[in-house]
Formats: sequence, structure tokens, C-alpha cells
Amino acid sequence: MQRLESQLLDNLLDCLDRLFDGETAVIDVHDLVFATLAALSDSPHAAVLANAEKELIAIARSRATRDQRREAALHATDDLRKHLASVLPFPNASG
Repeated sequence: MQRLESQLLDNLLDCLDRLFDGETAVIDVHDLVFATLAALSDSPHAAVLANAEKELIAIARSRATRDQRREAALHATDDLRKHLASVLPFPNASG
């Protein structure tokens, strides 16, 4: 994996952690997924990013409460989180 690709995906995983902790809004997660998808559109990650982006924009535009949107977004990004965990190295894995 290229360094830039790894950094983009790591930033996205951090953003998903902030969503879990209630520190970021669904629209902000969507925006980062959208930008990451644009940057990595020819990568093996594109399909999982596209699926998450599609679900997140629908959730962000919904009339649900902030907490309801957060819960829906956590569910919608579960496959993305699993994908990121499978392709990113563990922190400090190199020493």
C-alpha cells in the first residue's frame, strides 16, 4: 500500500473513531469518505468507500435527531471500519 493511501485510510479510521465517541457529525464523516473516495477511486477500496458514502449522505440528509443519525452512521460504516482494520497495519507494528 502506498504511503498516501495508507495515510488517507488511517485518517478515515480516526474519523470513524470520533464518530463513535460522539465528537464529530455524520456530515463531516460523509465529507471525508467522499474526499477519500475521490482520491482512491481506482483503488481496491473504492467499492466499500462508495457504499459508505451513499448511505452516509442519506443519513446526513434525514430528519432524524443527531443521536439517531449517529447510530445509523455507525451501523452504515461497520463494513468500512472492518475493511480499514483489515488493510491498515496495527499502530507501532514496525517497532
